[in-house]
Amino acid sequence: MRLPSAVIDALEWTLREYPNKADELYAVDRIIEDCCRGSAWNVEVSRPASMPASVEERILEAKERNARRQWLAGFLARVDKALSTLDDKEINFVNCYYWERLPVEYIASEFCKEVRSIYNMRLRVLSKLAPLIMSEIVFSLE
Repeated sequence: MRLPSAVIDALEWTLREYPNKADELYAVDRIIEDCCRGSAWNVEVSRPASMPASVEERILEAKERNARRQWLAGFLARVDKALSTLDDKEINFVNCYYWERLPVEYIASEFCKEVRSIYNMRLRVLSKLAPLIMSEIVFSLE
């Protein structure tokens, strides 16, 4: 299956951004947890019956209400699910090419392949991932 260049660009953006979005989710979670554990929450005041009593409940509710956190979690879950369909060699390629951003010539030497074979592997991996993550790209691309 030959993918349109716009689809390839969107898939590659998704793969390159995956580690950044994972870091962002971690940071958002820490901020939410710190806010919910902050001294303002620990002051005994009369609170509405609907307000969660425990810190854990407040954290969970705050995470569920945070739209950016929900988007990030959904994005990462979809990409994780798509990546789980790749074999070890393909995951290693994604790691080298998209996350470590190593030169193609270096990847080719590490894989004992021709440079052309690495580009072919790239297209095979993208073709495998496209149907699994395209809806995320289409509806949530920033």
